[in-house]
Parts: sequence; structure tokens; C-alpha cells
Amino acid sequence: MSPLPLPRRVVIGADAHTELIAQLREVRPDLDVRGNAPTDITEADFSWGDTYIGFKRPPLPTMGNIRWVHCTGAGVDAWLYPTELPRSILLTRTSESFGTYIAEWALARALAFTQQIFDLNDCQQRHEWRPREVRYIRGSRALIVGTGEIGSRIGRLFSALGCSVRGVSRSGQGDPDIFTSTVSVDRLGESVADADWLIVTIPLTTETRGLIGRDVMSACHGAFMIKAGRGAVV
Repeated sequence: MSPLPLPRRVVIGADAHTELIAQLREVRPDLDVRGNAPTDITEADFSWGDTYIGFKRPPLPTMGNIRWVHCTGAGVDAWLYPTELPRSILLTRTSESFGTYIAEWALARALAFTQQIFDLNDCQQRHEWRPREVRYIRGSRALIVGTGEIGSRIGRLFSALGCSVRGVSRSGQGDPDIFTSTVSVDRLGESVADADWLIVTIPLTTETRGLIGRDVMSACHGAFMIKAGRGAVV
């Protein structure tokens, strides 16, 4: 295993580059730092620097002398598709847990649907009332595509309300305390038929682009899709 690169000259590509430069210089005065808006980063910057900090790759033909890229987003798909970052360059990301927030958002969307929150709000504005049949999360079935930190947090919340939760992952593995079963991605099409909730949290890569396509959608029977990942997965 090759040693980690030691940053000495850092290029920051971000709209807030001025603030980020000031913060980095405060904690690492030993580093030389320069920055600009992502679209204004130049080949000269990449020839000068050995480390780059930014959400996605600037529109340049090569990475120059950059040997370490730190992505400021939770997902690193912008560095993997459509052009994958050379494997010789270390790629890291900001480590921050979004699982709790996204899990509550997914549950809120499901409850808004089962409890007909939007329709009730419209009726309230019109001063109308009509009988309705309410669906429940308890007793329903969720298929979560992506069993990592975010998918697992969502699974815990849905399971706590009495929903049966299954998982789909690249490895075919998931936390058995959360998922009643987990299958590999190649079995996704056969797994969606009885799902009431199709919840997509899998990251965007070359392999997952278009994963939820016509064949998967046609295998669904009335499922409600909640997608927390990148748009191109569907």
C-alpha cells in the first residue's frame, strides 16, 4: 500500500473559497493555499498544487500535479462519472452523517402519503370534509436499495412503525437487525413485486446509473418510490 500523500500546496475550488482559505490557514499555517470559483480554476493551479478541495472536477483536461482530492460533498459521484478520477489520486470526502436527517425526510414523505396530508390541507383551505380511507405504514413492506448508513437509518425508522424492511446492496449484505433479508443488486427486479415502498439511497456510479429502469419499474405493483440519491440512478 502506497503512503498517503502529504499536502503542501492546496487548491480550493468553491464559491466560498475565501472563507475556506481563511479557515484552513488558521489551522494549518504550514500549507500554501490558493482558491477560486470552481469554473475559474486553471491548469496553472493544478500544475502548482498537489491537493484539491472541491465538490466536483473543474472543466480541465487533466488533474496536473494533484495527488489528493477531497470532495466537500457527501457523495463523490461527480468524481467517478462520467470520467473517473485516476486511481493514482487519493479521493476522500467530508465525513458527516446525513442518515438521521434523510431518514426523517423519507418517513415524513411516507406519512404524508398514507395520511393524505396534502389532500387534507387542500380540503381544509376549501372548508370541505369528505370520508377517506387511510393507509398505514404498519403492516406494509419496504425495499431499500442501498443498505449503508442512510439506508440503515431509514430501515430502522420504518421497522419501528411495524413495516417489514428488506434490503438491496451491491454485496447482498445488510444489517440483519434492520433488514429481514438482503439481496444483491442483480436480484432487484425480482424483489420489487410485493414492495409497497421502493426507497432508493444507493450512490451514483457507473454501475448504478439507470439502475431503476423500465424493467424494474414494470415489475412494481403499486409501489411508492422515495428517492434520496442522485437523479441518474433512475
